[in-house]
Amino acid sequence: IFFNFSEGPYWETVWKKNLTMGKYYSLGPKNVKRISNSLRFGLSLAIVILIMLNRTEFRSHTDMTSKTTNCLSGAIATSGSVYGKTERPLVFFMETSAFQATFMSVPGDSEMWWSMSSRYPWNGVAETLIFVGELFQRAKAKGIRFPDSSPALIDVGANMGQEVVVAGMLGFQSTTFEILPQSVGTVKLNLKANCVSEDMVTIVNAGVGKSTGSMGIGLTGFSAAKNAAKSPGDFKAQVWSISDYFLKTGPGYVNTSPLLLKLDCETCESGALAGSYEFLRKFPPSYIMVEVVSNNGLLLEQISVLQNELGFSHAFILGCNDRIIHHDTVAAAEKNILAFKNRPFVSSVTILENFCDIVLIHNSAVDLFPN
Repeated sequence: IFFNFSEGPYWETVWKKNLTMGKYYSLGPKNVKRISNSLRFGLSLAIVILIMLNRTEFRSHTDMTSKTTNCLSGAIATSGSVYGKTERPLVFFMETSAFQATFMSVPGDSEMWWSMSSRYPWNGVAETLIFVGELFQRAKAKGIRFPDSSPALIDVGANMGQEVVVAGMLGFQSTTFEILPQSVGTVKLNLKANCVSEDMVTIVNAGVGKSTGSMGIGLTGFSAAKNAAKSPGDFKAQVWSISDYFLKTGPGYVNTSPLLLKLDCETCESGALAGSYEFLRKFPPSYIMVEVVSNNGLLLEQISVLQNELGFSHAFILGCNDRIIHHDTVAAAEKNILAFKNRPFVSSVTILENFCDIVLIHNSAVDLFPN
């Protein structure tokens, strides 16, 4: 499907995709005909051109429902201008047994994603997102509910909004913290693209740390690896501790323990956990998923507190080195990923040699993954 993100006289960006294979494609203006402004959003014409370009590829689009098509095209129509006239934005299509979703990249990130195309096989799904999808799918099947808009997911570090989109698609509300304004806009775009109402997600344009305050941050650079503490700038960002936001001076609302607390905020994880102890004692989530960056001994200390003092006694490693599961092996990989009870917790030495996500399970958690 082709979309034009500019006010210019031609389609600047072409996307064609195989929805079930998790592939993305992006083609520049030289690949398409010039077209008048009056056809700036000519979806029917785009499909015709797509068929002419690659009839075989088009056949894999047949499972894309009219509702999904309308949501994706509507998102581009209302918000696509954020990419300007020259950027070739990327779109990621991911499918597991629990969900099928589309994610568009944060404005300004496209060239960096392209430069990493040899490192990452972008024809699959992140191992961590497979876990998140299955977690909420099983909670839905079990009839778990969160009354009065209490969030089932608290997400620290939204970026493109992958986790909140998947949770929303499965009927669960979220609160997400994202410090970069351009990422906040991308979360809203991706919610629209996946037919998820913004009412399902409370988006907080703020960072998370040990204490509440503010910090200056630069807005340029690759959003998916933005270390706010090392990127000072003129944009003054709010910072909340989780305990303050939900229990004290903040506007956050919660009346029951969430299903998942996810922390992936490029080295803010340690401070975020330290500022959440009061909240975790009162409303312990069933699961915590936290990214551990290589040689972050302080974060390992926080994880030790979670295990020894706060009731998260079982933990396992997931998704080391941003592991992507190839589309051909997702079904087989899901069985291994979800059989975590059979895995011992790997030593701190191993963790320090990689960057991984660690999932910690509270002792009172509902057992959604029986052996």
